[in-house]
Amino acid sequence: MDNNSDNDRGSEHISCWTHFYISSVGEYSSDKGYVSKKEDTFDPDELTELLGIKPRNAWKYGDHVEVSSNPDRCHMNSRWFSERVYEPPVDRFNHFYAIIQNLIPHEKELVEFKKNHNVYYEIEMCIYEGSCSDILLESDVLAFCSRIGKEIRFNTVLLTYDPEEDT
Repeated sequence: MDNNSDNDRGSEHISCWTHFYISSVGEYSSDKGYVSKKEDTFDPDELTELLGIKPRNAWKYGDHVEVSSNPDRCHMNSRWFSERVYEPPVDRFNHFYAIIQNLIPHEKELVEFKKNHNVYYEIEMCIYEGSCSDILLESDVLAFCSRIGKEIRFNTVLLTYDPEEDT
């Protein structure tokens, strides 16, 4: 079947990774990176307990940055990351479903958490160079994202290295 066909429905496999994350709202600083006001941050452990989902990675405002040339550098925001879904073996549609399937049962908690904290939710997909020309989303994925106030961002940086090396 022609991969550009309207009937393709996203079955072409792509090389990429996808994850969901929650971050405290802030602003970008050229010398400090992404910076939140301390009063706008959250404790990732609270979110882990609320959802019952172990994050792939998480930090809170003030935690030491482990990968830094500056030994005194600390995180200036709070963030909680879901598991990272690598491709293959899933196709373009399943990539997004693989991310949200564990979150759908917690929709009410995610909406409430956002009401009580100054945070944003995001799904990020990073695509490896030369892997595909388009990404398709089904209405169920978009509806879930809309209900919890989540953005879907496609990282425009085309990665040229093996995703398994970036843990």
